[in-house]
This record gives sequence, structure tokens and C-alpha cells, in this order.
Amino acid sequence: PLVSRSGSWTTLSNPQQQQQQQQLQHGNVVGSVASILSRPPSALSGLLPAPGASSGSASSTSSSSVEADPAKRSKLSDYYHARGYAARKQGNFKGAVDEYTRALALSPTHFKALFNRGFSYDKLGQYDRAIVDYTRALEVDPANSFAYYNRGITKDRMGDFEGAVADFSSAISLDPKNADFYHNRGFSLRKQVRSGLSSSWGCAAGCIDGSASRGCSRTGLLGTPW
Repeated sequence: PLVSRSGSWTTLSNPQQQQQQQQLQHGNVVGSVASILSRPPSALSGLLPAPGASSGSASSTSSSSVEADPAKRSKLSDYYHARGYAARKQGNFKGAVDEYTRALALSPTHFKALFNRGFSYDKLGQYDRAIVDYTRALEVDPANSFAYYNRGITKDRMGDFEGAVADFSSAISLDPKNADFYHNRGFSLRKQVRSGLSSSWGCAAGCIDGSASRGCSRTGLLGTPW
């Protein structure tokens, strides 16, 4: 099965390290999935409308305050991104997309929100939108091998095997020791050959990349804990 990656690429066993990593990834938004979804952090309470509040002058003033203050915009964007992560952890990819979209409305170059919204779109089968988000994420961070990798997975699902091979190759050039990148490029190259769309080097490269993975299931999109 294909599985994309979403978030951080490391696994930490030490609880203190995990908390520090979560703080780094979510900014000021720290807590369990349930707590993140149920209430905003106290640091952002003045930036968010109260439950059931009407769109009166108070909310307009708050909105203007956020728009004028980059630090507040960043905090609020991180908050919505954290809510998107929490929704994704619950399998609510539509809800995750909504929250990531709110984060991006405040910070259009928020790499994690772009990357993880692309992941969620892929899970929803909205591959064109996933490609757009992964491409935008790569414009923010051109050296991120996992963004190339996930975009390659999505292209493969769309039947764009040549594009998938190109993205896996880009991922490999950035991280030549990651076996998953070779594994998946081998599968896409094999599909290219079978569909008659292989390049002049495709067959040979497919044999090389795929040799270690014959008889194995394909590695999918890589998910992350942020």
C-alpha cells in the first residue's frame, strides 16, 4: 500500500525529548490531540473569537490586531496547524484540510501546513490538489527530500510514472541513503516499462532499483507526527 509521510522524520523514545520536539514543531501549541481540538492555548485566547461570539466590533478589532502583528499571525497559524495535525491523527482528513487552510491563510509559506495539507489531500484522493501543495512546499524548502518523495507517490497514483521517477530521483539526490526512495523509484520504473513510457535508461535503472524489493510490498506515503 502507498503511504505518504507527514511531519517530522525522527522517532524519539525519551518522553522529555518528545515534548521538546512537539514544542519545536507546534510552536506554543502543546497538548494531547483531544486538548488541542477542544480548546485554544491560553497564549492565544485573545486572538480567537469566544465560542458563540458574533462577528461584532470586538472580533473585528481582534482580527485587525492579528493582521497587524506578524508574531500573532505566526502563533495563530501554528495553532491551526496543530489542530490540523490533531484532526489527521483521528483520521479526519477533511477536517485537517480545513485547519491547514486556516493556517495558510495567515501564513502562506508555512511549510508544514503545505506539506501536511498535501498529505491529507492525497488521503482524500484529491491528487491534483496534493501535487499543488507539495509543489508549493518545495518552493519554500527546495532541499526537502520528503516533499519530493510524497509528490512522487501522488504522481504514481495518478499514473504519471515518468513524473514519479523524476521526483524519486530528486529525493535520492538529496538523501542518497534512504532505501524507500530507491524502492519506490524501482516500482515506478517497472510501471513505466510495462506502460511503454520508459526512458532509454528506465529498464536498467528499474532492474537496479527494484532488485532489492522484488516480492515486497510497495512503500507508501510517509507520515509524520506534526
